[in-house]
Amino acid sequence: MASKKELEKKLEYARGYRDALVDTWENIIKMVTKGYSSRELQIMSKTIASDARHQIETKISELEADFAQDEIIDLDEGARVDAPPARKKMESLKPGMSIMFREPRAAKCYQMFEKEIAGGMAGLCVSRSAPREIRDAYEIGKTQV
Repeated sequence: MASKKELEKKLEYARGYRDALVDTWENIIKMVTKGYSSRELQIMSKTIASDARHQIETKISELEADFAQDEIIDLDEGARVDAPPARKKMESLKPGMSIMFREPRAAKCYQMFEKEIAGGMAGLCVSRSAPREIRDAYEIGKTQV
């Protein structure tokens, strides 16, 4: 029979797997019920899958580093825990750069776009919103939408 610690590890793994499956199916259902075309669903699904793989690899790397650190440091010494690195905040765009924001409402991307247009950059905005709505809400001039 497996030890209690091994059973706890298996249980945590199963819970994580279950949570990931539930989250994935909820995302799929949300996308399908919003009326996206099959091509849009394909692009968004690939983006979400790529993002998920990246997050999982990052988490695995962190856990492996923590595991290696635990083997090296004696717990009696009171090991110092460093905070995870913060995401780099994007201040401005560079010519030829493309950015995709994942947020419920596209306010952040339009604000950044508006700032760059005001600074004299040319730009192209691709959106599911009507061009008139975007122009009314943000000062982007006659930029193509």
